[in-house]
Amino acid sequence: MGLLLHHERHRNTVFERLPCLLQQYEGGVDNLHVTKSLSQILEVAYDFEVSLPDRKLKSICFALHTQVRGG
Repeated sequence: MGLLLHHERHRNTVFERLPCLLQQYEGGVDNLHVTKSLSQILEVAYDFEVSLPDRKLKSICFALHTQVRGG
C-alpha cells in the first residue's frame, strides 16, 4: 500500500478501487481483512502526507466507525 500511495501516479488506482473494497463489507467477505486494508490506507496516507479525496475519506471513516460500533 505504501508503494501505491507514495507515488502520485498510482494513487488514483487506490482511490478508484476504494468503493469495491467498501462493498466487501456487504458481500460477506471476512470483515477483518477489509478493516485492516482500510486502516492501512489511512495509516500510509498519513505517513506520506497524502490527502485523500474528501468523499473517500468520509466513506472510509464511516465504514470503519460502523465496524467498530458493531454493524
